[in-house]
Amino acid sequence: MKITVFCSANEHIDSDYFRMTEELGKWMAENHHDLIFGGTNQGLMNCIAKAVHDGGGRVIGVVPSLVEKGGRMSDYLDVHIPTDNLSDRKNLLIDQCDVVVALPGGVGSLDEIFCVAASKCIGYHSKKVILYNM
Repeated sequence: MKITVFCSANEHIDSDYFRMTEELGKWMAENHHDLIFGGTNQGLMNCIAKAVHDGGGRVIGVVPSLVEKGGRMSDYLDVHIPTDNLSDRKNLLIDQCDVVVALPGGVGSLDEIFCVAASKCIGYHSKKVILYNM
């Protein structure tokens, strides 16, 4: 299964979030699920990428050019999908997965959650959206 994870790129959040994100990443790798995420090397994004990668799982990063040019792309990508902007990234994150899991995040994560939920309500897809209450 391909699991898109929406989450924070912030380093300054509760350490419990990092621990639980790492556990999720290990579980994904152990169960042979691919990670699809925003591709940055910061916060929970990099934490889950490292956990999946270190566990032998496949990590797919959908990375906007601005993130890549800024040197903020994760080192744990097995597949790198470049995009021109955040809208393209969000569309690919939703289109390429079987299920979406949302972890703690900021404004970008909220935007992604509402977009996937709204598009499901309208009938564009029937994917599950899981809000992981850490």
